[in-house]
Amino acid sequence: MEQAELHTSANPDGLEEFSGTLERVVFHNEENGWTVFRLRVEGREDPVAVVGSLASPQVGVRLRIRGRWISHPKFGRQIQMESWAEELPATEEGIRLFLASGCIKGIGPKWADRIVAHFGASTLDVMDNEPDRMLELPRFGKKRLEAMKASWAEHQGIRELMIFLQPYGVTAGLSVRIFRHYGAKALDVVRENPYRLAMDIHGIGFTTADALARKLGFEESSPLRAQAGVLYMLMRLTDDGHVYFPRTQLVEEAVDKLSIPADMADEAITDLELEERVIVEDLGDHVGVYLTRHHIYESKIAFYLHRLLRSPKAVHFAEPKKLVKSVLEKMPMHQNGKN
Repeated sequence: MEQAELHTSANPDGLEEFSGTLERVVFHNEENGWTVFRLRVEGREDPVAVVGSLASPQVGVRLRIRGRWISHPKFGRQIQMESWAEELPATEEGIRLFLASGCIKGIGPKWADRIVAHFGASTLDVMDNEPDRMLELPRFGKKRLEAMKASWAEHQGIRELMIFLQPYGVTAGLSVRIFRHYGAKALDVVRENPYRLAMDIHGIGFTTADALARKLGFEESSPLRAQAGVLYMLMRLTDDGHVYFPRTQLVEEAVDKLSIPADMADEAITDLELEERVIVEDLGDHVGVYLTRHHIYESKIAFYLHRLLRSPKAVHFAEPKKLVKSVLEKMPMHQNGKN
């Protein structure tokens, strides 16, 4: 049977392993990495259709994937990919196809032919360790060389990050977002403090970062977890309509939701203040904790309203305080008793 020719092993969970060369990219979504591609498998006459997440699919790359057969009502039989590992091409033809795909800026099909003709099977090794040797090629040029170096470094960076994160269940799309936010230091950031993902990248929640951190060996009592958790809760509270939240209540929320001591939660707020992620302000009868951007918004609004009211050309209201109070009373968050 054709299916038996494809897989190298089967697992109790129904996943099978497949190895082959990426022959054609049918569709690729840059935002989330969702990809439809054709995989050329040894011993099979026709390539097979594969769907799943890849960061930057490149024609000619060798892939070892794990997935299961599914039957799509419109596109027919295909492999639903769960995980993958990339193996850079080793043959001259594979390298030529890889470079000709346009994956490296500054190099197209014509330059791919010239480069491989000059360096042969050692081409990728040269790109890794002696990229300046590309200038041995007539008319390659320093501008093209710099573009190639930057693009190759990005390709390698995303690849290394995805290989590192894949065993922990992080999707290709998420890996791409992480790399684009942190650049070349992405892998170091994830290893040193995965909680920064929740604090720095919109759309990556505390739950995702916490799960990854636990898999990487971070303890529940980690101060880094406390900081990220407190910031996450403050974000959620502001989403509910709070411009700020009282410090004592925020500490209580952290103790309840994160299962950490009160002094650790309070210290986390201080650390976040030192990092300028939050603003802590004495409001008279209590101390408020603001997300920094919200404190800036509120301060600027107050400043411009004050200047407007004091301007001789401004529109003046007979009883401005009474007007403001009546407007606030009509707002849903005021009716719910929120700050």
